[in-house]
Amino acid sequence: MTLQEMIQQLDELSPEERNELRRAIDQRDGVRHPNDGLTPQERVLSIRAAARAIREGFTDEEWAEIEQAMNAEYIEPFDEDEWKD
Repeated sequence: MTLQEMIQQLDELSPEERNELRRAIDQRDGVRHPNDGLTPQERVLSIRAAARAIREGFTDEEWAEIEQAMNAEYIEPFDEDEWKD
């Protein structure tokens, strides 16, 4: 099987199979992910702990400003050069 054929076969894999393939490749490359081997519940707890750690670094005012910025509508600035020939 050629590399191109293997790449085409990726479309046939389920999400779980792709994750398993990623882990196998990462193991061969010596990559270790911090959440390897955790249950979904443990992963959620890990994410929540990280979010708490991030939140602790901000004052209430700073966090309110961040929250407002995340909830604001973003409009791409007009680029006049985009319409020039």
